[in-house]
Amino acid sequence: MGILDGKVALVTGAARGQGRAHAVTLAKEGAEVIAIDVDQPAAYVQYSHATAADLAGTAKAVEALDRRILTRIADVRSQEQIDAVVAEGLETFGQIDVVVANAGIYTQANFWEMDEEMWDDVQDVNLKGHWRTMKAVAPHMIERKRGSIVLTASWGHLPAL
Repeated sequence: MGILDGKVALVTGAARGQGRAHAVTLAKEGAEVIAIDVDQPAAYVQYSHATAADLAGTAKAVEALDRRILTRIADVRSQEQIDAVVAEGLETFGQIDVVVANAGIYTQANFWEMDEEMWDDVQDVNLKGHWRTMKAVAPHMIERKRGSIVLTASWGHLPAL
């Protein structure tokens, strides 16, 4: 028995890496999981992007723990997509107890060398994506008077000075 038995967790950026680790850990603790990620490259990102196959790998890892998982390709840059996944998750599981807003990108550019379009793209995923995710789930959590939201973030790299 885990500390999250009977709970449902939504994880963004869940296809691989830190997001997959969050989804699997939540499942190990007993949570059912709603996992989303993109299946397309992001502008200015110079590393390989998440794929539908990666998200299927997360599903397989969660199902191996005998937990249910709902996976969807969705982009945190779209409130409509996030709202649709939250609505489907609520219909499927009846509740969302935990949100881990983990989706994020980074560029390998120094911030002082970024143009405004590059900066905006990073912020649209890393900052506004978290806001959109919280915005989609908060009314449900407020109505239930319970829930936890965890935000993760990273900043690409800082050069050695």
